[in-house]
Amino acid sequence: MILRSLGLEVSPHPVVRGSNRGLTPDYKVRKDGELVLYCEVKSVLTETHPEFGLLWQTLYNSLTADVHKAAKQFQAVNPDRTVPNVLIWMSHNFQINVNSFVDLAQGKIQIDNIEIADLGRYTRGRFQQDIDNIDMVIWIGPGGSDDMTFVMLTQIAERQATLQHLFASIF
Repeated sequence: MILRSLGLEVSPHPVVRGSNRGLTPDYKVRKDGELVLYCEVKSVLTETHPEFGLLWQTLYNSLTADVHKAAKQFQAVNPDRTVPNVLIWMSHNFQINVNSFVDLAQGKIQIDNIEIADLGRYTRGRFQQDIDNIDMVIWIGPGGSDDMTFVMLTQIAERQATLQHLFASIF
């Protein structure tokens, strides 16, 4: 995992019993024994249609559902946002890349500054609240560590500085 290669200590988050059961991020991440972030890993599992290829409506429905679930997982263990929340996406399909997520976060698909699709129906409502619970996205494409992109989402300077420090060898 990319986090271990940076000298971070990654451990599975313990299972929580009761009302938050199943609603915890995958990993607690420490540096020198101190908790520095929570990490959730999601796989992009949208399939392509044999005749039409990638159906972007299916893709964006899938991405927003995963963002919602990740936000709930982070909220269950880090409601006061004492450390950053990092979402790692694993895409196994070359047609689904970091631009898919960036388009969703921006609410539109653009090519050469020309809007070709309004994604507002996916980004209105809960999506904005959910995305605000995620400080950074690491998108890993089919090429593995050679196909990795970091997207800083937080606007909070302290969290940005923490993440830039933790990932300094990559930024």
